[in-house]
Amino acid sequence: MDYDVKVVAGQLLLLSKSLAPGHKEDVVQSLLFAQLYANSRADKFCQALEWDKYQVKALQEARWITTLVQTRSNQPSPRQVMSVSRLLTLQLGSVLEEGASVRLDAVSRALTALARTPVARQVFDEACLMRTAMCVTEDSAPASRVSLQVTLVEPGALAVSIQIGFTTRVAFADDLLTRRFSGLDVDGAVVTSVTRTELDIPNYARVRSKILTALGTQQETLVVEVGVPLVSAEWAGRSET
Repeated sequence: MDYDVKVVAGQLLLLSKSLAPGHKEDVVQSLLFAQLYANSRADKFCQALEWDKYQVKALQEARWITTLVQTRSNQPSPRQVMSVSRLLTLQLGSVLEEGASVRLDAVSRALTALARTPVARQVFDEACLMRTAMCVTEDSAPASRVSLQVTLVEPGALAVSIQIGFTTRVAFADDLLTRRFSGLDVDGAVVTSVTRTELDIPNYARVRSKILTALGTQQETLVVEVGVPLVSAEWAGRSET
């Protein structure tokens, strides 16, 4: 299955190419609206639960219907080695059903492409990463607070989204998605939330003008295309024998 890939502020969005162009615009605009509304009401890094509540409220206002919410809190083992990309694909793999391998490959390629697309990565990092001097001691590095989302939208505007949040002693730079770190570097638990939603497109049409007015010109800087290679990262660079 092919996807168009965009960064929508702090969300990596994979849109099925089977979606009508107008419906893709509706999805992008409504998801951006939900993030910005939540940002205006709470700090997503320091008030994560409150931020989530406001995002859900905004999604409901934009006529998204939620059919599933699963939240997990996991304390990594000290020896566990991970990366943000790996965390995302592992968590998605636990909830995707039919066609999971194809969708996971699409997400993997999208994450690889994002890491190699400077403009999109900058928008994404600015919305997903907060570097903080909190919890710093003489023996520790500055901390990073991470909060990001990846969403796949299938035909019919059916979406599955995963959100990951955690604090780490790793000082991320431009390597948020790819840098490897251990459980020892994580301060507290890694919290993941998986949701399934559906955009009620006919009803969204009734509030579209309100959403667009609220967004103003912010789409111009917060929505960025990500070019994805035709082959997966696993095969990139290999030659035929």
